[in-house]
Amino acid sequence: MLDPGQMLLLPSLGAALLFLLSRHRAPYPGSPVIKALGCALLAVAAIPTAPLLAVALALSALGDCFLALRGERHFLNGLIAFLVAHIVYAAIFAQAWAPSMASLWGAAAVVLAGIILAVWLYPGLGKMRRPVLAYTSVIVTMAVMALQADYQPGLLVPGALLFMFSDSCIAVRRFKSDFAFSGELTWATYYGGQLLLFLAVMGG
Repeated sequence: MLDPGQMLLLPSLGAALLFLLSRHRAPYPGSPVIKALGCALLAVAAIPTAPLLAVALALSALGDCFLALRGERHFLNGLIAFLVAHIVYAAIFAQAWAPSMASLWGAAAVVLAGIILAVWLYPGLGKMRRPVLAYTSVIVTMAVMALQADYQPGLLVPGALLFMFSDSCIAVRRFKSDFAFSGELTWATYYGGQLLLFLAVMGG
């Protein structure tokens, strides 16, 4: 028998799939709501047992709404929402801090990847340099914390890396150039990452 939280997984997956299949038509009436619904339902499912996770997912859903809208102001608001979400995720992972030599090497690789991405993007950032560099620092910190956390590593580490990869795709599309199936890849890795983080913290 599924508990109420588990029963929300299917509609969350359904909303994410619906947005993936319809994103080429976005923005359309209701598209911000559909986009946000995937993480919003996961947030509701997390409330009883992992309220801090619910906060991170709710902030992510808010960020989804902003990024579904057009304009630099909405992009910046989405950036702020996700920045705070990453800080909350880092706080969650800090509760299960258990570094090892392998995880430290992995963390070094993540930091190096973040630095390379920031240096590559820097010339095209313009007046968004400070927000984007601050955001990059925070998401790298989130991924590093995930590598050191003692949640289910088979779910948590891929989830954090997919989340980081998805945000990197957004940065490349916005500040460098678009590429084939970029929107689909960005959304699939983003929602997949969030789902894996949810399952890892909730115990699978």
